Amino acid sequence: MTAAPRAIGSGFTTGLHPDYHANTVEVSKIEFDKLARITQLVYETGVRIANLDHAPVRDNKGPRAGRHTE
Repeated sequence: MTAAPRAIGSGFTTGLHPDYHANTVEVSKIEFDKLARITQLVYETGVRIANLDHAPVRDNKGPRAGRHTE
């Protein structure tokens, strides 16, 4: 599957941590309250976007503003 023409991507991150992609990860290190808050944020954002009566629009006001010519 390919992205739709002019698709707007998104991503969520909390940054890197010492166990990122390491074999030292343990369940005891998971911050479940934080995980729940982030999951709720992603869910609510997706619902809001899905329920828009128009397509999302790029505002070009972020840190990458001006890098795209379209």
